[in-house]
Amino acid sequence: MGKIKCYCVICDSFIGEYYPSVTRKTCSLKCKGELFGKTHTGKNNPNYRHGKCIENRCKECNRLIDARSIRCQKCRAIYNNSFLGKTHTDKTKKIIGKKSSEKFTTEYLERVRKVFEERGVWIPRDKLSKYTLYYRECEWDKKVPSTKDFHKTRHHRYSRFDGFKNNINPLIMKHPVNCRVINRIENISIGNKSEITKEELYKMIRKYNGEWSRHQECLVLVPEVS
Repeated sequence: MGKIKCYCVICDSFIGEYYPSVTRKTCSLKCKGELFGKTHTGKNNPNYRHGKCIENRCKECNRLIDARSIRCQKCRAIYNNSFLGKTHTDKTKKIIGKKSSEKFTTEYLERVRKVFEERGVWIPRDKLSKYTLYYRECEWDKKVPSTKDFHKTRHHRYSRFDGFKNNINPLIMKHPVNCRVINRIENISIGNKSEITKEELYKMIRKYNGEWSRHQECLVLVPEVS
């Protein structure tokens, strides 16, 4: 399924071409507000009850919420979680891992992709930009050190953006020496900037003496640097 042209339902301005799953109805916040003013008034307002709009607040954080709710979305994720504070046993983890590997085969994932592409939810691979494909190829291998802390993430010291511009092989980009575990907020603030040069990355790879399974394969791709 291809892209469709979207026009603002308020001012008729052309918004752009989008896949069905991400279509837009308005071109700006002003038009969005005007649309809501027409579609969410009186009985169409989700907080409308018995001739008036009820002010309802989250029982945990006192945030304004829908009249039909008890907690806001953030608090529901915390207090409605029956598994909160619990952990899986080693035996259970092995069972989950075994069942997952049996289910999520390459064939299964390809079938899922085909269905979502046909529904217009996912963009077909042949329609993805070269940068998007490169960005995905540079994702870390499972063997690269990770973290279980949700507030931390693995960061490319030599950025994928610079790697794409300078035509660096994705295998070089996901070498363990290019990985640094940092806070998510710090990762966002860094953006596309690199903290090392490509020459420094090459030197670090050549000095690496760890046990990454693809190191020798990567060494072949690394040029000599003085």
